[in-house]
Formats: sequence, structure tokens, C-alpha cells
Amino acid sequence: MVRTLLIIFAFVLSLHALSDKEILKRADALVKTSSKSNQFRAYNDYKNLYLRALMSGDKKLKINALKGILKSGDKLHIEVSQYADELESLAPKQTYQTPQSK
Repeated sequence: MVRTLLIIFAFVLSLHALSDKEILKRADALVKTSSKSNQFRAYNDYKNLYLRALMSGDKKLKINALKGILKSGDKLHIEVSQYADELESLAPKQTYQTPQSK
């Protein structure tokens, strides 16, 4: 029992020690694999990054995490429409207006 708790504590501590960029790189690599377990790890990493971005107010990290959630969620056939709506509301609206002739 104690050994299990120590292993879990060490794992959580090691994940916390990684920077957000390192976790994002790892998740990007994991989502490209064909292994379902690696894709679930990537999905979990992206969701953890999303929560960190919410807590810290980091908009760029939030957008990257949402894109990753959508990519990995689609591969895993997980309902991610809520995240798609949020990403759409965050993404800058780029509209081109043609100049009017005089």
C-alpha cells in the first residue's frame, strides 16, 4: 500500500516538474502514434495543459491544448464538440473586406 502511494506520488511529482512546453511536445509525439494507450496519454496531457492554462490565464497554451484535445479526441472517437466551440470563440476572426471603389 505504502509502496503504491510512493510510486503515485513520484509520478505526480515528475509530471509537475515538466514544463508546459515539454508536456506539449510529448503529447504531440504521442498523438501521432498508432497505439491507443499513447493516444489516451496524449489526450490526458492535453486536458491537463488545458486546465493549467485556465488556472494561469495563458491564452496561447489554452489554444494549443484545445487543438490537441480536438485532434486526439477525434482519433479516439471522444465527443469534443464543447472544446471545438470554445476554440472557435478564442480564435481570432479574420475577415477580409474588399476595398470599396469610389
